[in-house]
Amino acid sequence: ELMDLALGVALTKPASNAAVVNLLYKNIIGVMPSPSQAQPFLEMLDNKTYTQSQLGLMAADSSNNQAAVGLTGVLLQTGVHYT
Repeated sequence: ELMDLALGVALTKPASNAAVVNLLYKNIIGVMPSPSQAQPFLEMLDNKTYTQSQLGLMAADSSNNQAAVGLTGVLLQTGVHYT
């Protein structure tokens, strides 16, 4: 799966749940999470509600990520033009 590959490139395997949460949060929000901000995501991974890859996909689909990469407004409506 592509998300597994991406996490493997960004982090040394096997990556800890904390390392995955820190990476995703920092890439999307722009700062490292506080312990209380990281806790809900760590619980999702620790209790196996989500795998690391599934959490990455959830993060990628989040509105925060869409805003961070500019996938809002005109870009969302028109896409990127190329030839």
